Amino acid sequence: MMTLSADGAPAPRRLLFFPWRRYLLRYRTRQSLLLLDDAQLADIGLTRAQARREGRKAFWLE
Repeated sequence: MMTLSADGAPAPRRLLFFPWRRYLLRYRTRQSLLLLDDAQLADIGLTRAQARREGRKAFWLE
């Protein structure tokens, strides 16, 4: 839920914080992906090479 200021505009601090939360989530998810074994990767439909490629992406890239 977005916090609104008195004039109905989104609160600026909240908007500045949101991208960093997304970046942190990407970073953690990608690091976790690198820790999965081959059987776990097969369960989610990825090869080791695909997981490595995604896991090494910079957190600011989608």
